Amino acid sequence: MNIRIDKTAGAVLPDACYAASSLLTPAAVLKIVLDGAAPIEGKETVPLSQAQGRITSGDVLSDVALPRFDNSAVDGFGLHADDFHESLPLSLELDAPVRAGQSDLETLRPGRAVRILTGARIPPGVAAVIMEERARINGSTLILDAAPERGANIRRAGEDVATGAAVIRQGTFLHARHIAMLAAIGIGEIEVRRRLRIGIISTGDEIVDVTSDVRQNQIVDSNRPMLTSLVSSPAVDISDLGIVNDDCHALSSSIVEAAAHLDLLISTGGVSGSEADYLKPAMLAAGGTCEALKTALRPGKPIACGVLGNMRVLSLPGNPVAALVNFLLFARPLIRKLSGVARAEAGHRPARASETFFHKAGRTEFVPVSISGHDDLGLPLLRKLGRGGSARLMPLMEADGFAELEPSAADIEAGGALRFYPFSFDTIL
Repeated sequence: MNIRIDKTAGAVLPDACYAASSLLTPAAVLKIVLDGAAPIEGKETVPLSQAQGRITSGDVLSDVALPRFDNSAVDGFGLHADDFHESLPLSLELDAPVRAGQSDLETLRPGRAVRILTGARIPPGVAAVIMEERARINGSTLILDAAPERGANIRRAGEDVATGAAVIRQGTFLHARHIAMLAAIGIGEIEVRRRLRIGIISTGDEIVDVTSDVRQNQIVDSNRPMLTSLVSSPAVDISDLGIVNDDCHALSSSIVEAAAHLDLLISTGGVSGSEADYLKPAMLAAGGTCEALKTALRPGKPIACGVLGNMRVLSLPGNPVAALVNFLLFARPLIRKLSGVARAEAGHRPARASETFFHKAGRTEFVPVSISGHDDLGLPLLRKLGRGGSARLMPLMEADGFAELEPSAADIEAGGALRFYPFSFDTIL
């Protein structure tokens, strides 16, 4: 493809830089965005104290059984199997109590019982533990009106985790519950994937940094801080690449520099297809590939994706709400795939409309909503906020998330089904 830049007019005069194309469904666009994407190479070992939010590079196998030994599940009294057949009420003499962490255990003999605390090792001869609430004590004698089943209230060694079992699978995003398991099986450090290197860049002659003195006709860059916040994660290394003007050569140079060390470059602006939009020409000039797409989506119709070397590029619309919607639909799944996260995640949950949602059939629409209550099944009832719009941030201030209005649906009456994308996610992964 030949590209010619008219520097005096600032316009791109390409051989069809942005060929006209039909609108694609969000699902079709996502398939194109993810095509060819694979988990990044590279691993590192981190201590357990730094494992939260990282992604496992392989299966984690346990070298020990959990529990490691038979122990009591309750505070109660250990009984001998021979005494289960005695007539009730049953009177048993009490031995010295067994406490958690105690290792010098005496064998329990028939006709006797032993006080056992939760977590304490089961002494030899104990066949069951009866809860203390179901027993009476008279001096040094235990009195039972009912006998437990054999094995009652005893946690057997290995009943939770068998030796050699895979406790955490490859591609797991490590949460606090995983940290607990790793500690329980004695793993103090773990091998994880290296951090995904993501760069964030904004484009546009009118865009200025939030620290700048804003003049007339200039717009403060809200996309870059928003996207930086969205991708923040222990599993991500972020590079803020600043703002690049609408200049093909400058943008192409920035892309080439980014490709030297990034896995993913996310940009905003420059994809609508006007004569001032240079993302695709800049990508091609840099030696990469780029596909400009138009989605049957409101807000956020234009999007572009491409590859330069080992770096993937995803360019989102310049309007902030459109950028946010496109990030949730396309960037987040791409980041999860590049990071090697194994478990699929829908990112949405079922909900119902608390009022009529007016909608033009034929395209997918995302509107900011708040939760006004819950129905009898516990599903959130959603209320639309404001007029929406791809550049209007204020409706998001009161919003709990987005509602998706599907292209096949016309107006959605109160009580109608909706997909709800909550803002309450705590991580991109």
